[in-house]
Amino acid sequence: MCKSLSSLIAFFLFFPLCSCFGQEAFIITKPVVDTTGKKLTIRYDILDSKPDEKYNVTLIITDSKGTTINSRTVQGDIGEQVMGGPGKKIIWDYISDNISDEYEISIKIKVTKISKQSDTKDISASGSLPSLGSLMLQSVAVPGLGLTRLKQKPFWIMAVPGYGLVGGAVFYKLSSDANLENSNRTSDPNDREMYYDRYKQQKNFALICAAGAAVVWIADLAILFPAYSNAKKQSGDTRKSDLFVIPDFSTTCNAPVITLKYTF
Repeated sequence: MCKSLSSLIAFFLFFPLCSCFGQEAFIITKPVVDTTGKKLTIRYDILDSKPDEKYNVTLIITDSKGTTINSRTVQGDIGEQVMGGPGKKIIWDYISDNISDEYEISIKIKVTKISKQSDTKDISASGSLPSLGSLMLQSVAVPGLGLTRLKQKPFWIMAVPGYGLVGGAVFYKLSSDANLENSNRTSDPNDREMYYDRYKQQKNFALICAAGAAVVWIADLAILFPAYSNAKKQSGDTRKSDLFVIPDFSTTCNAPVITLKYTF
C-alpha cells in the first residue's frame, strides 16, 4: 500500500487549501494518515465552525482504474451530522474489505456544511409546499393543524383550548337558556330572580368562552399567513395570493368573527 499512500498524502496536502478558499466558512486542517495495525486512520480538524453547525463528511475510495470501492468497514467521524471541532478521526479496516497492502488506491475526503434550512423544515413531509387554501381549511377545522403540516411541529395543541372554549360556550349557553325558561315558568318572585341572575351570569360565561375560542382560531390564522409567506419565499415560489382577512363582529351570534376571501 506504499504507492497509494504517497498519492493519498499528496491529495490531503492540497485539500485544506481548497477548503480555505471555498465558499464554506470553515477550514479543514491537513489530515494525518496512519496505516499501522492493518487499518488506515485519518485524523483531521474542522476549524472556524460554529457550535450549531454540522457537516456531511464523505470518503470516496477508488482503484487504479477509477472504479469506486465499496468500503463497508469505514467508521468514525464520517457521514451526516458531524459536528465541527478538533480531533476528528476516520478509520478504515481495508483488510476486511479485501484490500491488500499491494492494492493501488486513491482516497478523497469531501466535507460540506449542512445548511440550516435543512434542519428547519417549512414544507410538508412530501417535500412540496402545500397550498394555502388547504392549510386554511385544515386550520379552520382544527386550530393549528395547518401550521403543523407547514412547520412539522405540534401546533395542533392549539385545538385543545380552542375546542375546550367551544365546549364551554355551548354548555353555558344551554344552561343559561334553561335558567331563562325556569325564570319564565316559576311563579315565585324569589325563584324567578334567582333563575334570571343565573341566566345572565351563564350567558356572560358563554360569550367569554365564545370570544376566547374566536381568539384561538384568529391567532392560528394570523400566525399561518406570515409563516406560509416565509415558506413560499424559501421554496422560490413568488406567486401572490389573492387573500383578504376581514375581522368583524356578528350581531346575530353576538361574537367576534373573521371573514376570509381567497382566490384558489
